[in-house]
Amino acid sequence: MSGTTRSSRPSESQLVFDFEAAKLAQALAFLATSVRDLSKLKAAKLLYFADKQHLLQQAAPSSGIGYHCLDCGPVPAVSLNIINDLISPVRIRIAGKEFKSPMLDALTASERDVLSDVVKTYGKLTAGKLVTLTHCEYPWRRSNANRAQGSSVEIPWEYFFEEGGETAEVVREHAVEHQENRTFLSALKAEARR
Repeated sequence: MSGTTRSSRPSESQLVFDFEAAKLAQALAFLATSVRDLSKLKAAKLLYFADKQHLLQQAAPSSGIGYHCLDCGPVPAVSLNIINDLISPVRIRIAGKEFKSPMLDALTASERDVLSDVVKTYGKLTAGKLVTLTHCEYPWRRSNANRAQGSSVEIPWEYFFEEGGETAEVVREHAVEHQENRTFLSALKAEARR
């Protein structure tokens, strides 16, 4: 098994990206070695900013993990306990194997650049300040408008493009085209297996 699984498809979203566990683990390892006061809440916010930036630049998020709208802002659709385990300064585990320093071979150059940029821009902010900043983010605000307090709703990827102007629209169209290609190729592979 390659470590790639399909993310769940939200009802409003047409965009679905492959979740890559190795990329998530390596992004968290990068953050754990680059941010001195990294908590699981702060890691969740930094991942959000990294995935958003990569999505708007490259038409795909880095990890492919979806985000949920919660009272504390957008949160990755994985258990915060998994995040906490992965950012542990004592050990970093990927598929049960421990590493002393982060391997970044699953991350592309653009993903590493985005993570560096996010650390530079947001890494010294407190988790509380990052929560406040994410509450200003359009994807969270729009999702939050339909959410009962204390509940969770999925944030569709399309929301990330809606306040970005013409350039974001071009990137969104590129992402949709790639989604259509992935869907077509999956159908071809399924048919070939029959």
